[in-house]
This record gives sequence, C-alpha cells and structure tokens, in this order.
Amino acid sequence: MVLLLLGILLGIAVPRMFSGERFAAHGYADQLLAGLRFARSLAIAQRTPVYVVVTSSEARFCFDLACATPAIGPDGSRPFRLRAPASVALGYAGSFSFDALGAPDFATALQLPVTGDVTRVLTVEAETGYAH
Repeated sequence: MVLLLLGILLGIAVPRMFSGERFAAHGYADQLLAGLRFARSLAIAQRTPVYVVVTSSEARFCFDLACATPAIGPDGSRPFRLRAPASVALGYAGSFSFDALGAPDFATALQLPVTGDVTRVLTVEAETGYAH
C-alpha cells in the first residue's frame, strides 16, 4: 500500500518539479526587467530616446518608434529584442520611450503583466522610469 501511494505521488509530483515551463514566466520577467533597465540606461548614455515596442510575444528596443533603427543589446547584438517563450505571454501591447534623461513618456506608472504558470507584474515608474 505504501509503495502504491509513493508511486502515485511520484507520478504526479516529479513531472511538475522538472518541467521548464514552471520557471519560464519568472525567467522571462527577470529578463524583461533587465532589458527595461538597460534601455533606460542606454537612453541616458546615448542622450537619445529609446523606444520599447511590446507585443504579446516580444519586446523590441529601438531608436525610433518604427524600429527601423534597432538598439544594440547589452551583449552587443542587434537587434535588441526579447522574445517570450511559447508558454509565456505579455499582457500589455503598445509602445513607450525613455528620453535622454531616462524619464518615460507616460504620466502614470505602467504595468507590464508577464503571464505563464503564474503572473508577475513589472512596473515602470512614471517620473523616474525605474523598473521593478
């Protein structure tokens, strides 16, 4: 009887413990948070606006709204874009920018939900552009 119960528990618990999808939303949210902070720093360092274009499946970072001039990523790659894993979706679609002082172009704090097995909400503050 004990072996039967142990077998049932292992059959249910083990696949959940070793599934990569469980951590996909959390990992992508951390990656997006770092990308937003880098975009703000890039705008300050380059003294030019950096645009963030967000869809349900990716975030792109560019020097113009049409993304004709993509920004350079922290590792030197171009274009700088962060694609969400298949099991993760962004709950915000739109664009915004950080100006040469790092301030965003919106008046109230922006909420960016990252949804997977859990939902994590990233916030970009309106006055400072600080992302957390």
